Amino acid sequence: MATLIDYEIFIPSRKRIENAVAIGELLPTAKIFVDEREFEDYAQYIDKAKIITHPPTNGFVAVRRRMMEQKKTSAVVMIDDDFTGVVSLVGRRTRKITDAGAILQLIENGVNIACDLGIGFYCWNRNANPMQFFAADPFGLVGPACGAMIYTGNGECKPDSLLKNYEDADMTLQSLIQHRIVFCDRRYYFDFGRVWCGAGGLQGLRTEESEKRDREIIAKKWGSYVVFGSGGKAKTAKKNVLGLSIRVGRKSALASTR
Repeated sequence: MATLIDYEIFIPSRKRIENAVAIGELLPTAKIFVDEREFEDYAQYIDKAKIITHPPTNGFVAVRRRMMEQKKTSAVVMIDDDFTGVVSLVGRRTRKITDAGAILQLIENGVNIACDLGIGFYCWNRNANPMQFFAADPFGLVGPACGAMIYTGNGECKPDSLLKNYEDADMTLQSLIQHRIVFCDRRYYFDFGRVWCGAGGLQGLRTEESEKRDREIIAKKWGSYVVFGSGGKAKTAKKNVLGLSIRVGRKSALASTR
């Protein structure tokens, strides 16, 4: 029997007490990261032992760095607070997994794989469309580490402190340089509902000016390996938000079966 590697689950939350309460049913062992000014509000509904505070910040990057610095186990699993369950894309039809035990099994499998491979990040599918899942190609080698991810601490790969947002792209690309891959299990989609919309969370910190500034930083730092463009969810959810695509090749074209 394989030995379970120790890990913790961290959930960043901002002005979303109801989300944090709901996520406790899905991830009962998770710890909630909140602004120290919101501690008492969250503590009315959540066990104080499960709340970790951070200093006030005007961007999410500082919170992400704080979670990574709090790592005391072999791995840290970071999941956004609007998580509603895992969608399995395998089989003749999709199904949503909301059983806490089943979700933890998926996470623990990922933790073991990430630590065994010695990589910095492990993540899951960010495309919910089952028509774009190929059973013969269930694993990816190029992130993106966003929404839900496993961080091992190898190579650190902390997001650039100059950024307020887009930390997921920066972390992914750092890890690709240091470890060549960000392992992505495409069989499962961690569902967060509609992105870039709704009250609370990052939306209260995001502005058109900060988005533009961060895009300029990312573009200058990573060049052609990052492409911005509107469309899909970015187009329907918030007009001033552009989708981001990471363009890094890791598979040989000769080995492709498509």
